[in-house]
Amino acid sequence: RAGVVHGALSHLVGVTTKAEFAAAAVRGFTSNLLPEKRSELARQIYSWANEAPADSRRPLEGYYDERSGKLVTYTPDARPVLFEELTSPEGPLVRTAMVQREEHVMQPWVSRMEPFILVGPEGA
Repeated sequence: RAGVVHGALSHLVGVTTKAEFAAAAVRGFTSNLLPEKRSELARQIYSWANEAPADSRRPLEGYYDERSGKLVTYTPDARPVLFEELTSPEGPLVRTAMVQREEHVMQPWVSRMEPFILVGPEGA
């Protein structure tokens, strides 16, 4: 339980606005839930913070943009995949909205070089 709380609270370090707090809390507190429960909790967190998610139909698909000071939705990276990426052993990383969201979930731990366990579906 302490690990879950620590992981969730690690997303709140350095937040400066209520909207940023809401987005960070959603990211931190929903990352360990089953997918069907994540949106439900995200809506509740935004409601408690008296903030509206960037997309009310998809409350998990947003983040706080420091430059604009607003909650915005993730947008797929339109950068073309290079041939060198296709032929590299690692393969290309296509930064879809979902990939960007998961990068944001891991970002606090990676930036502080904290250990974490990444669990996903078999074969992922």
